[in-house]
Amino acid sequence: MTTQDVSTDHHMRVHAFADEESMIVLNETNSTLKSSENSGKTTSVAVRSTCEPALMSGSSASEVEDGSEENHEDSKASPNKDTSKKSDSFNVVSVTCFVVVTVYWLFAASTLDGFGSIVQNAAVALAACFATVEVVSVCFPSLERLYVTMHFGLGLCQNALYIASFAVDISFFQKIWTSAYFGYYLWTMIVIVSRSSEFFRMFRVFYTVHHTISFIITGSWLLVSPCCPQETYLLRGIMIWLSSDIWIYFLNVTRSIRPDIDVATIRRAQLVIFFIERVHRFSAYIQAFVITKGNLNELDWVVFGTGFFNDMVDAAFQAHSLKQFFGRDRAKNRSKIQQQPMEKEDKGDIESNKPPALSMGVRSSSIFRMFIDPPSNSAPSRVQWCNLSPGPFNPPASNLEDLLTLPEFDKVAQWELPAVKFQELTQDRLMHLANSGSFRISQGPGMSPQGVENSPPGSFMRLLEAFHFVGMYDLSLFDVVGVHAIGGNVVFIHGSDEQLLQHRERIDSINDVYCFGGTELAHGSNLKQIQTVANFDPDMDGFVLETPSATGCKYWIGNSTFVADYVVVLCRIFVRGEEQGFGWLRVPLWQEDEEGAKSRYPGVDVRDTGNKAGCNGIGNGCIRFDKVRLSRDALLSRFCKVDESGSFRSDLSAGDLFLRCIQTFVLERIGVATAAIGSAKVALFVAMKYAGARHQFGPDGVVEVPLISYPMHRRRLLSHASRLFVAKALVDRIGESAEATFRPYELDANRKALHALSCMAKAFGCWEAFAAAQEARECCGGHAFAAVSQIGMIRNDLDVTLTFAGDNSLLALEVVRFRLKQVKEWPLVKQLKGPARPLFWSISLTDSNHPAKLMQKVAKALVFREESMLLMVGKKMRGSEEGRFDRFTRNSYDMREVASAVYDRMCVTTWLERHLASRSVLLDEIGMLDAMLRIEKRASWYMAQGLMSASTLKSIEGIISILCDRLGEKYEEVMSALCVPAKLVENWPLVHDDYCQRMRDLTYPCPVDTRES
Repeated sequence: MTTQDVSTDHHMRVHAFADEESMIVLNETNSTLKSSENSGKTTSVAVRSTCEPALMSGSSASEVEDGSEENHEDSKASPNKDTSKKSDSFNVVSVTCFVVVTVYWLFAASTLDGFGSIVQNAAVALAACFATVEVVSVCFPSLERLYVTMHFGLGLCQNALYIASFAVDISFFQKIWTSAYFGYYLWTMIVIVSRSSEFFRMFRVFYTVHHTISFIITGSWLLVSPCCPQETYLLRGIMIWLSSDIWIYFLNVTRSIRPDIDVATIRRAQLVIFFIERVHRFSAYIQAFVITKGNLNELDWVVFGTGFFNDMVDAAFQAHSLKQFFGRDRAKNRSKIQQQPMEKEDKGDIESNKPPALSMGVRSSSIFRMFIDPPSNSAPSRVQWCNLSPGPFNPPASNLEDLLTLPEFDKVAQWELPAVKFQELTQDRLMHLANSGSFRISQGPGMSPQGVENSPPGSFMRLLEAFHFVGMYDLSLFDVVGVHAIGGNVVFIHGSDEQLLQHRERIDSINDVYCFGGTELAHGSNLKQIQTVANFDPDMDGFVLETPSATGCKYWIGNSTFVADYVVVLCRIFVRGEEQGFGWLRVPLWQEDEEGAKSRYPGVDVRDTGNKAGCNGIGNGCIRFDKVRLSRDALLSRFCKVDESGSFRSDLSAGDLFLRCIQTFVLERIGVATAAIGSAKVALFVAMKYAGARHQFGPDGVVEVPLISYPMHRRRLLSHASRLFVAKALVDRIGESAEATFRPYELDANRKALHALSCMAKAFGCWEAFAAAQEARECCGGHAFAAVSQIGMIRNDLDVTLTFAGDNSLLALEVVRFRLKQVKEWPLVKQLKGPARPLFWSISLTDSNHPAKLMQKVAKALVFREESMLLMVGKKMRGSEEGRFDRFTRNSYDMREVASAVYDRMCVTTWLERHLASRSVLLDEIGMLDAMLRIEKRASWYMAQGLMSASTLKSIEGIISILCDRLGEKYEEVMSALCVPAKLVENWPLVHDDYCQRMRDLTYPCPVDTRES
């Protein structure tokens, strides 16, 4: 009967977070405590995620922040009780309140003549609510936060019923409003108590208080009503009052149906609804006073008096919340304006000009906000996370999987080929990939010249999935495609619009194959020290490219031996004897004579670097340039050029020009990470199939049991499987953020953040992949050492990813360098005292039955470890500029450990972000196992900090065993979730139950004794 939205603040928290655990973990893991300007309280920044349910998608981070302080206080209010105890005690309070007020309301209703009819109709309304929920759950099985959605949807129907019944017949409205009201509110009460896990704490608190007060008020109306007649104006006022919630309910239902509505539109709608509701409710009072000319009876004063009082309180709450929303936005805008001069001096600093999809540094403790805020509207999510069965990853595109049926794609025979033949076979496979149309390199974000339509949203993620599939198949083939993509990206990023239009189609179609000439023999990661020079010769109106010394030759250049047609060369540009900075030149590797015969381009010398430990399907070469003469147009001239007068032109400083030159690595590293994870997934798949078929030993010494039945074997395989799943989720999240925010043609404020994130994806993604392949190799024993098993070859191929596109350890340092800049923005108190310790932190065996609760606890601990280690390293790094290099090198090992802490925290929070609402037992168990393994690995650190007890460590180890047993029972589902194409492994002997026969046939092609081995 009373208002359903005591404040906009409450409503936003109610619809945005249907799960208490989701809200708390996102508050406390993705942000740390900030100082309050007025009261000194600590608040946590509530955040939202891309793949949270539709009800959450419309709200902005700033909207949710209004609920963060109260929820943080809730989570800390009783530090001596765990979450489950608080939840149970509150359920007791809710049940008590609901029972008392329901009895009171029924007692008041019993004073009416039609009490029996009221109860009977209310029962029908209650049954209709439950039936509607069941029908919706069947028709829309993927609907997220079902009960929250239905709360608003049924409320909308209830309000519409009031209006329609009054319009049809006033007497009919008088008969049914009490039954409809009581039935709907009773349904809400029952659901809040019986489905408490579906709602977060503030939802339950608010509606417990709200319904209690509502029943008391409406019960009072019913008690007073027999003594006074119910005039038409009173019934009209009641109808107007009851239906006033229709606006906010309609907005929330719309947001659940249309999660793509932008935040600005939602805010404007909320502001408009605030005033509409005021007018709507005020009209209830006005019409009564006008009609009666102020002569109200006792019932009128009770109804309108209590309603008006409640409405004033409601309006005050909403006005306060709206003032906070828009006041905060104005404060942020003023802060940005004040900081602009400083940001311009700090060239390209990440904290300036933040787009909504990647608001980094908005709070001093906000870290990598791209994992909190969703991508922009132009980049919809590629993965339907909650609809996949059983795993979280999409299967490969069918047009790529069809290639596996071609004879050129038979992997079993390739390992017997010499390196040259293997490379020729890889080139043939490359042409088939080109014909599939799945590798249009211009699908990278923002890589379209003026006048050419951008790639459709999601194109970059589809390109990454294609890389993932090729990585599954063969890393040599991925290297060929990947190196071409890197070289093509250089053209797309650094080429002028005219150059893009000239070369785009041949790069996309792979008619022209590229290689990437960055690394030199003497300098790999330190590209600033490369020696290759390009001198502009005004007489020939072009460049002379030269390798000045033997150590300055371009080395380990993939595709260069015979596949590539062009190489993009990073070199120093000299004009009139003066060095102008770094630039990229597009250099042909071949020339054709009049008869079409190909020969090396004059001055270009390419030598094969020889056989390698892995990835022998790609030819790596050493390139030397001996006075190679190139036209002026060879310089990719988006950011720098030499004009017709022979003058060097660039709007960037030499430092910024260099940063531009290496910007292409952002996308490259994400592609390497997803391909490496794909390759490791295949190795694990083979090992898991083998573990089910291979029988060894047994309890009686006679009957052997499969390897998967052994707890140690299960843990070895499943632990790496869970880590690969989570790593892939994190890499995908980084890819989505890159697609939403990467702007190659602008001095993008997000460049440093994306650089750090891509470094993290590549370093830790490849480390995880290599470790998984190594474990798979060992779990299959000597059979995995045979080339035909593929596992050993996959392991060898993955080895190069640890240093390809940057040494992993050095890339990890880049992550910490970026995070240390944010430590300087922490409040002074936090910098002095350190991060807040989780209070009464512990884990018990029963937590394994509560995935959200368990992962929240882990996330809190991981945030504490990350921030503590950041602060420790930050203090060690302080000092004068003179000793900066020494301090950096002396603490580099500690910095790598800090990077692992950042990665651990991001893995857990990203999995929470994507899969907490999936309602998939498999995904819950995968996430919990990964989280437990990460916290167990760092147990010594936590015990040294006094945060973890011996009993907690014992519980963690027990939960790991429980989860491995659960996943072991469904290891077929886990293998299915890996999404390894059946056509890829159908000829691999170890994936079949008759692997003994198949391995024997490879050794003895002729018939042999078929007795059991």
